[in-house]
Amino acid sequence: MESRRAAGMVADRAVVLPVSEPVARAPRWTIHCDGTALPRGARAGLGAVLLGPDGERHTLSEVAVVAGRLGCANQAETLALIAALRAAARLGARAVDVRCDSAFVVTEARGARTQKEPLAGLTAESRRLLSGFEEAEVSWVPRRRNGEADALARGAVGLGPKGVVMRPRKGR
Repeated sequence: MESRRAAGMVADRAVVLPVSEPVARAPRWTIHCDGTALPRGARAGLGAVLLGPDGERHTLSEVAVVAGRLGCANQAETLALIAALRAAARLGARAVDVRCDSAFVVTEARGARTQKEPLAGLTAESRRLLSGFEEAEVSWVPRRRNGEADALARGAVGLGPKGVVMRPRKGR
């Protein structure tokens, strides 16, 4: 009985707060990005597909020239993320969902800290760019669901699609 009385007293003194208006979310852009590192070189292929909330579609396929030697595939993947985020910002995106097939890039973008340069500087730059959006999410996708970004990255450095060996034609 005491517990009912106590519950009734609390209910009698409940404060009703006004319901706030729902906050409008920024229209979201979907970005697929991928990077390709060339062995024995200082070039990386960067590829991205940016899909606007109204269905507009933009692609990015470019070569990044790295001072010295390109360290690893993770460096190329991170450079691709940076290039894609810069492109999205130029296009006016305020909220982004980034999809990448690199577990390293996803983990780093979510806050893990790499201690080795040049990756530490690149991941810090990617996090800085992500923080410039009202909302940003980075998630991993299987390689098979990132094929167009991969093809754009490979095409930027003159490579064909994975699984296809391109041989120069011999003169006739």
